[in-house]
Amino acid sequence: MEIDIGHFSCPGRNGGNQDVVLPPLFEGGYVWAAIADGVGGHVGGEVAARTAIETVKQEATQGSKAKLKSIINSAHKALVSKAETAASLTEMSTTLSIVRASRKQAEVAHIGDSRIYHLRDNGLMTRTKDQTEVNELIENRVLTKKEARRYPRRHVLLNSLSVREHSNVFETSFSVCPGDRIILLTDGVYEVLLRSEIRDLSLKSATCNELCAHIKSEIEDRGIVDDYSVCAFSIN
Repeated sequence: MEIDIGHFSCPGRNGGNQDVVLPPLFEGGYVWAAIADGVGGHVGGEVAARTAIETVKQEATQGSKAKLKSIINSAHKALVSKAETAASLTEMSTTLSIVRASRKQAEVAHIGDSRIYHLRDNGLMTRTKDQTEVNELIENRVLTKKEARRYPRRHVLLNSLSVREHSNVFETSFSVCPGDRIILLTDGVYEVLLRSEIRDLSLKSATCNELCAHIKSEIEDRGIVDDYSVCAFSIN
C-alpha cells in the first residue's frame, strides 16, 4: 500500500499552539490520522489535545480494531486521569477528530468543530459535523450561512471532549478510491480558506505535502488569527 502524506501545525498570532495532530501512520492494515484543538481560554487546552492524540496513537500503534467511538471514550478516561494530577486541569477540554482508512473504506469519529474533508477529483465532501451553536442555528434555519459569518457566538461549542461526561460522538463511514485525499483541519484553517479554495489548492498539488505547503502559505499571506493545523493523506 502506497501512502502519500502531509501535515503541519502552527501557532496563532497570540503565540502558543493548542492544536495537536497525529500525522498519518500505517498500522494494522489501516491508515490512521487524528487532529485535536484544545479549547481556547480553558487552562489545559493544549494538555487535553495532546492527551487525546496520545491515546489515539497508542491505540493505532497497537493495531486496535476497536470502534473509534470507544477510542474517544478511552481518551476521555485519560483526561480524567490527567486531571487528577492537578486542580488546574479540571476544566480542560478539546475537540477530537479521528479517521481510520483502508483502500476501500474510511471510518470517522468526531467531537467538536475540527473537520475532516474528503476530496475526489473536483469534489469535496465534509465528513464531519460542526458541533457548534452557529451550526445548530443554520440547521434550524434561524440563520443563513451568510448571516452565520457575522454571528458573534459562531465559535461557541456545544460539545467537546473534557473531564466531564460527554455524549453525541459523531460517527460515519464512507467509501474511498485510490487517489482520494482525506484532510483533517482545525478551525484556524477553514475560517480563513473556503472549501472551494481548499479544493482548488488540492487540484494544483501533486502531493499531500505540496497541498499542505499551499494551504500554509495562503493562511500566512491572508493573516494568521488562530492556531492552524492540517493533516492530509491519500492511499494509492
